[in-house]
Amino acid sequence: MCLLTGCGGSRSPRKDPGVEPRPSAAPVEGAPANLARIGEVESMAIASRIQTAHPIGPYSATIRVDQAAAAYGKPARGPMPAGSMIVEALSREQDGPVELYYVMQRMPKGYFPEGGDWNYAVVAPDGTIKAGGKLALCARCHAEAAREHLFEYVTAP
Repeated sequence: MCLLTGCGGSRSPRKDPGVEPRPSAAPVEGAPANLARIGEVESMAIASRIQTAHPIGPYSATIRVDQAAAAYGKPARGPMPAGSMIVEALSREQDGPVELYYVMQRMPKGYFPEGGDWNYAVVAPDGTIKAGGKLALCARCHAEAAREHLFEYVTAP
């Protein structure tokens, strides 16, 4: 996930919590069924709380991970397995209402090599998928991450 020191920090923020610009390539036909798991987000473990700076502007973010991604942020972790889900819940204030979710779901090897084989999604709080699939904008930024297209600056939950 992008942090102030990661991607987006030098970009001009937009004032609204809208969707980041769509890439020129169309998303994958139909969102993968596993994005239906967005309803499980509140029950996922909190990996960290950070300040984030995506192109939509600075937000307070809670990073949540499912069981498959439980090693997120651990220095000696192995590769994230297919099915791992990492969710960044964006709020204006640390304990404020979620305005938008950025979701990364690890897909099988070969799904999207340029994007680290991640399915990227922008999801509204009601579960509506605003954008999803092989999103070039997400992939381009996350390619700057030190490992597996993941920014893993972890702070105490």
